[in-house]
Amino acid sequence: MKLPWSDRPIVYIKFDRCTRYSLPNWQPLASTGPTGDVSHALRQAVNTVIQGTAADLIKLAIAQLHATLPVQVRRLLTVHDSVLLEVPEELVPAVREPAIAAMQTPAPGFTIPIKVDVATGSTWAACTNML
Repeated sequence: MKLPWSDRPIVYIKFDRCTRYSLPNWQPLASTGPTGDVSHALRQAVNTVIQGTAADLIKLAIAQLHATLPVQVRRLLTVHDSVLLEVPEELVPAVREPAIAAMQTPAPGFTIPIKVDVATGSTWAACTNML
């Protein structure tokens, strides 16, 4: 049975209660309670799959990024879908392309690469103003 896209996560959560990469979703099943509770649980089910899978994707990308970085490069901070690296100036050109490739590589089960923007600067503020 073919379901519309928004029904797939609901069914997935109701029976499997997992994100795309099988991380557990601890939401109660959406099959009991007053109508408002069921509607709320179903919205949470859809959101959990989308947000949870996005979190899984950034974790996989960061692991791949970490494997490509020289030891002189430090990952300072990850905020939502941004990664802040501290890179010695002389290594910036050598780190830039491998970092983009690592972050753009599609995760297992996905075929579309994720667009990556890169900015360099002496402060995080300088970098965020460039994007």
